[in-house]
Amino acid sequence: MRRPTQRNRRGFTLVELLVVIGIIALLISILLPSLQSARRSANNVKCLSNVRQVGTAYQLWLSENQFRAFADYSPDNLQGQVLLPQILTNAGYINLTRNEPTDTGAPSIGKIEPEIAYCPETDQLGVLPIGTVATIGNANTYWQKTFGSVFSEGSYTYNAWLSNDKRYAPPGIPNAFNAWVAEDRGDGQERRTYFYDSHSRATDSSNVPLYGDGIWAETTPTFTNQVSTTDVDPFGVHPTVMNPTATMNRSYLSRHPGSRSINFAFLDGSARGVEPLELWQLDWHEDYEPVEDPIEDNGFLP
Repeated sequence: MRRPTQRNRRGFTLVELLVVIGIIALLISILLPSLQSARRSANNVKCLSNVRQVGTAYQLWLSENQFRAFADYSPDNLQGQVLLPQILTNAGYINLTRNEPTDTGAPSIGKIEPEIAYCPETDQLGVLPIGTVATIGNANTYWQKTFGSVFSEGSYTYNAWLSNDKRYAPPGIPNAFNAWVAEDRGDGQERRTYFYDSHSRATDSSNVPLYGDGIWAETTPTFTNQVSTTDVDPFGVHPTVMNPTATMNRSYLSRHPGSRSINFAFLDGSARGVEPLELWQLDWHEDYEPVEDPIEDNGFLP
């Protein structure tokens, strides 16, 4: 009697395995750029939503304050600078502060909605060491600063020309900005005339930046600011960006490479992305003169 023979079990050959692996690798190489593009697009939408929420909150604050400029330094604030997000938080329109302990040794003041303060394309640069007053951010990281007992951080900047010109230095903190705004702007007037003391004087509020992508908490651009090389090296920070004469470059960065946009909320409550060189065409202060070609007209920073 014949016994039934078992069929020979045949596995994959080496060639077949290599073919399958090659097909999988090909599919990954095709799909990965699309997935990265989708992620960047989603991050850009989230970032734009963040700045729009702050812009909306600021509209509520303005309506209750007769469209007067806010004071980001105050003689009543002995703890240091009061940033725009903190003003909106204190007024109850939004919450951008923190409540977990910091590594700076400074007390902290409540953090309920931290995601609104950070662009999703940025990460923490690192723990701010004890004794370090501030760390500048860049396209991929967010800034950190300590004023008195107030610790702040984020990846957005606000237009300080929208604050009033009565800025006060807290005890022990020299305020070089006061001296800078008091200097002659070149026509016999002080730079302090740039401030929008009353926001109702803005002729086109849809072109006045309020709050958006940046490497430092606040910015005070002028139309004579030269162009940084950060557009060539998008993750670098020019060493003069903390100088008031170069603050346009605090927002001149490549944070959203897919759209090449810099997201900003504007004084009328709108929000949109602008091209890097378009920054020079926005109405940053009351006497701002738009610059069509800042590279040709102003040149590059040395």
